[in-house]
Amino acid sequence: MNNFRIAIIGGGISGAWLSSRLTRYGASVTVFEKSRGAGGRMSSRRAESIRLDHGAQFIEAQSEKFREFLFQLEDREIVKEWKDYKLVTYDSLEKRITGNIFPEQDKIYVAVP
Repeated sequence: MNNFRIAIIGGGISGAWLSSRLTRYGASVTVFEKSRGAGGRMSSRRAESIRLDHGAQFIEAQSEKFREFLFQLEDREIVKEWKDYKLVTYDSLEKRITGNIFPEQDKIYVAVP
C-alpha cells in the first residue's frame, strides 16, 4: 500500500480512525473537513456562556423491543439514564441559543464511560 494516495472526507471519529489505520500501512492520507476543526459528532461549540455538544449524546427507545434492549444494557451498566438534561436549539446565523427545550419523555440514556 506504499504508493497509495487516499482522500478521506470528514474529520470525525471514523475519518480519524481510518486515517490512522491507513497511514500505518504506508498510505499517504489527506483528510478534508468542512468545519474549522476536526471532531465531527465529537466536537463542541461555545456560545454565550455555555458549551454545546454536536453529537448524538443520548439514546431513546421508540419501540418496545428496543426499550427492552436498553434495559438489558442498563443492567450491564453499558448505558445509564440521563437525568437533569436540558436540550436547546442554537441558531448559528443569529449566534444565540433559543429556549426550545424538549418536553419530558420516557427514559433517555447515555453511554457509561
